[in-house]
Amino acid sequence: LPAFEALGDRRSIAVTWGRIADVLFQKGDVDEVLRIRREVELPAFEALCDRRSIAITWGKIADVLFQKGDVGGARNARLDQLEAAKSLGDVDMIANAQWGLAQIALARQEWRDAADRLHEAYAILLRIGRVDAVAVVGETFGRLLAHAGQKDAAAEVLTQAAAAYRKLGAVTKADELEALVRQLPREGDRGEANGPEHRTGFAGGIIPRAIRLLRDVRRLLGRSISAIRAMIRRTPRC
Repeated sequence: LPAFEALGDRRSIAVTWGRIADVLFQKGDVDEVLRIRREVELPAFEALCDRRSIAITWGKIADVLFQKGDVGGARNARLDQLEAAKSLGDVDMIANAQWGLAQIALARQEWRDAADRLHEAYAILLRIGRVDAVAVVGETFGRLLAHAGQKDAAAEVLTQAAAAYRKLGAVTKADELEALVRQLPREGDRGEANGPEHRTGFAGGIIPRAIRLLRDVRRLLGRSISAIRAMIRRTPRC
């Protein structure tokens, strides 16, 4: 860092501070991480007009805020990332931003918003062939669909997620999802699947299952800052 500062290399200074923040984040020093992201990294990339690095930094800020419990702040940061990603035409980053926003929506029990964002993220990731992300996002999306009463759609998504896990060598996880698919009744097999709440997908019928849904996805949300972020996002270095 001192060498880059002596050279006046602003980009390398910002990147180095970002790597320091990454280490501090793993150690749980979220307040210092947030300070570095907001007061060092982001202004540096803005001064360099580096829109891609700005968008990535917004995503990292959202991660920190979400971990701190500032769900509203995390949502705003993710929306900034999404806007930047769309302006860049970066579909991978768009999917990442939508995945982050979906996690926030789940935490706020905003099921329709979560479903819409998961659908967009999953469709992109499936199209571009991100096997690791298809596994993780697909599992969350499939479980949400199942709890919303969309059994056929859930079975399709969970089957794809299981196949992705198997490709990654996560055999136990693949077996778990395949077993879950076998337990799903097909739509029309039971009277409850024919009600208006199931035809619309995310109306009142999902609310009684809210607690069960949160239990099912809590593992994924809890890993979102570490394991999932490592699996689903490749953070480019400048």
